[in-house]
Amino acid sequence: KSPDGGCLSPLGEYNLNLGIQKVVEPEIIATARDKPGAYDGHPFIVEAAVSLGGKDAKEGITVVRFANRIPLLFEGGADVATRVANSKIKWSTYKIDHKKDRIGVCVSIVSTK
Repeated sequence: KSPDGGCLSPLGEYNLNLGIQKVVEPEIIATARDKPGAYDGHPFIVEAAVSLGGKDAKEGITVVRFANRIPLLFEGGADVATRVANSKIKWSTYKIDHKKDRIGVCVSIVSTK
């Protein structure tokens, strides 16, 4: 059974999509939210989005990370989200060139700790 995520305040797929549409203006966007999980007794929710294109997007993969709605600016590239986006996802399966296309990956983790 999944833990209760009622004590958490995630953005929600709608707001995540709306925010990315407003700031990035991508050609296409997909969002997802997992059911609540728990680690060491603390509930958490992971929300994610992938976008293609955008007004100021650069070539390649850009990963933006959030923890409890706050952007994580430190140690960019040293986290699991960046490593997965850069080396574990087979972008060619989706007919995406991860070196030339402008890909945005947004990951938000909401937790009590």
